[in-house]
Amino acid sequence: MVNVIYENGQLSFKYNGGKNDVITAKISFRNKVIWKNSINCKKDSLYQFEKINTISFQKYKDDFAYYQAAYDSIPLQYILKRDTLVLYDTTIYYRIKLKEKENYYAKLLNNDYAKIENYSPMSEVENALKYFVKNEIKLDVIKLKKMTEVLFTINSVSERPYRSLGSTPIYRSLRTHTAMVETNMDYEYFYLLTVRNKSNLDNFRKQESILNNFVSGTKVDAKGKKELLLRIRNIDSTSLLYLVLLGVNSSGEYRAIPIGTAFIDIEPPQLLSGLTGPYAFDKKDGINLDALSFPEINGVFYGSYRSKVFITIGNFEGNNYSGYDVPFTFKASGDFDYIEIQGKRYKTSPFSHHFSKLGTGDNHIKLSLYDRRGNRSEGTLNIATERVKKNEIIIENDIDIYN
Repeated sequence: MVNVIYENGQLSFKYNGGKNDVITAKISFRNKVIWKNSINCKKDSLYQFEKINTISFQKYKDDFAYYQAAYDSIPLQYILKRDTLVLYDTTIYYRIKLKEKENYYAKLLNNDYAKIENYSPMSEVENALKYFVKNEIKLDVIKLKKMTEVLFTINSVSERPYRSLGSTPIYRSLRTHTAMVETNMDYEYFYLLTVRNKSNLDNFRKQESILNNFVSGTKVDAKGKKELLLRIRNIDSTSLLYLVLLGVNSSGEYRAIPIGTAFIDIEPPQLLSGLTGPYAFDKKDGINLDALSFPEINGVFYGSYRSKVFITIGNFEGNNYSGYDVPFTFKASGDFDYIEIQGKRYKTSPFSHHFSKLGTGDNHIKLSLYDRRGNRSEGTLNIATERVKKNEIIIENDIDIYN
């Protein structure tokens, strides 16, 4: 009733039954469906099963990776059914072709920055170990190694070649200093620098090779650990910086490997007053995920750097003899630290600030807002007062000051 053709890894079939019969084609692995399709078949027409590739294994990747590691191949069951009638049932053994990993590596040995690692089979060791424990499989180091290689291959379809480790530290500024790196790259000149994107990196490399003749490069003959001067560049605005190890030969050959991240925050807090109206704090004022100027790096996280402060003033009373205790309430987001009014700092809300004198009408009060990096913004709040007459007589030195 069906003729099956297998050619170049593709399984096809012709259906010789009735007109417009609905045939269900399915590929499964140990009762887990990888692909399924219901086909309204016409007589003698050719139809195809899904062609299996690395992407096909994404859903049950841990199971596939372990099975290939343990048994060297993955049994895939191909079935054709019309209603409950099985028309075709066979098993094809599939083997995922392992991807070759990058031979070059570089890593940062200092702890002042978030580190970036090459994505490699070693990156999957933890996931593979969890699979062994979850399924109560006795640990076998050979199977573990093979499983990490298969997982690396499957995930390389979606994973970027590099991944960030941990949260990126935030600084107000950076200074040029020496840093320790380790690499197996072998080039005539090495540079360690901060860049915002690949364009920054390319411009620096071209300037060094074409205009400067590598004058600022460090010549290090041996592979392994190197102490290099970290060149601080591109810190004139709030932005994410990548620490990149660049190796260059005088012939023009080069290789650049990102090894760390830092975030520069020079953005002061923003003051929002009652005139602004209700303010809904944006989630982006908190944890941020970078859009990634280096698209091959996965998961660069950094903490909150943008802060906004919404301030309101409550009712109060007083006079220019005893002063005025003015109540303030504020809501703040991001990395806000404190408010400063007339030299006094306030970190918590609500708070009261004592003014010795206020004029009748509008009083424009200057204040400063600071974030945790020390960035400061100045603003002005208007405190309005009005004179209130009272029936009692105020006596000062036995003199009625109102008569």
